[in-house]
Amino acid sequence: MGHQSESGHQRHWTIHRHDPRDGRSTDPTDLCPQLRPSNTGLLDPDTSDGRVIFFLPWERMTIAGTTDKPSEVTLSPIPTDADVEFILKISPTGLVTIAGGKWTTYRHMAEETMDACIKAHNLKPTNGCITAGLMLEGGHEYDPLMYIHLVQDYGLEVDVAQHLAHTYGDRAFVVARMCKMTGKRWPIIGTRLHQEFPYLDAEVRYAVREYACTAVDVIARRTRLAFLNTYAAHEVLPEVVRIMGEELGWSSQEQRAQLEKARQFIDVEMGQLAKQNAASNVSLNLTK
Repeated sequence: MGHQSESGHQRHWTIHRHDPRDGRSTDPTDLCPQLRPSNTGLLDPDTSDGRVIFFLPWERMTIAGTTDKPSEVTLSPIPTDADVEFILKISPTGLVTIAGGKWTTYRHMAEETMDACIKAHNLKPTNGCITAGLMLEGGHEYDPLMYIHLVQDYGLEVDVAQHLAHTYGDRAFVVARMCKMTGKRWPIIGTRLHQEFPYLDAEVRYAVREYACTAVDVIARRTRLAFLNTYAAHEVLPEVVRIMGEELGWSSQEQRAQLEKARQFIDVEMGQLAKQNAASNVSLNLTK
């Protein structure tokens, strides 16, 4: 998979699925299990072509990537590293604008933004910055063993409970209460969107109530399924759109439009077409 930017450079990465329980992978080019434990990454700063290469665990997958290299400019450029660095501006009217940034710097950005506001308007704060200690939503009652309560008290499968606890923190119980009964002895609640992944249909409804507006929001920005497995993302799209249609009151025309936009996103932005083209260009000789 690769993305391009207007600067004519392209960043390549690929995602390989592995099972952290036994170290096996469904991808033939998987990394050696000893090189990708679930909480450790690997960086090689001196490769044969002089670029950096990294391997990072993410969502039961291994992300392998390199730094930029020259490439053709596309109609759908992706921001470069420089693009995502935050820019702090103060207009002549005193309006403070903060843009860009990333999860690793958002608290620092917030502090600098408030400092800029204080300076621009000569404010007199009564205390120092508290950004560093503020808890995110879902973190107040979070406990590493919280998933056990989801299994025992709600009847969720273990991997699903672990996923919910890790993703939503103490809000996982809210998602669990939105789940419907399965009608089975086990699990008692929790219908998966796809049997190979722990994402639930209730997460789609929860995402809508947390302002997910499009099918792409759900498959890429809430569940990350589009990044992890493009085939699975295609398979769950009809159900995702159906649930969102119920929640948002979409017409049949809007549902068809959402399906088309999401399929286009998977095929182009997530590299599904590129993957298919690459596979079709490989000649097979079954006589050897």
